[in-house]
Amino acid sequence: MSKYRKEKQPDVFEAVRLLADEVMDHIAELDRLRNQLRSPVDSAANRTVDDIRGTLLSIEGRGSQKILAGHRQVAHGRSRLARSTHARSDRSV
Repeated sequence: MSKYRKEKQPDVFEAVRLLADEVMDHIAELDRLRNQLRSPVDSAANRTVDDIRGTLLSIEGRGSQKILAGHRQVAHGRSRLARSTHARSDRSV
């Protein structure tokens, strides 16, 4: 994220940063699943993609929700900034 947003819109910056952390949690969940599937000790090593399809789709869906929420936060912050900039320029006339 840009330094500008961190300084000018700290609330948006913090919200998106938290969402990014949550996306990273989902990536870690995928890594744990991959390691579990590779483990020779675990019976999960014999599972197929069909066996874990629901789990994969769940992780992907939850991660995607966080990414879209971040996009919404940034878009909302931009429109809010544009409105406030426009309002300031109107007052100076």
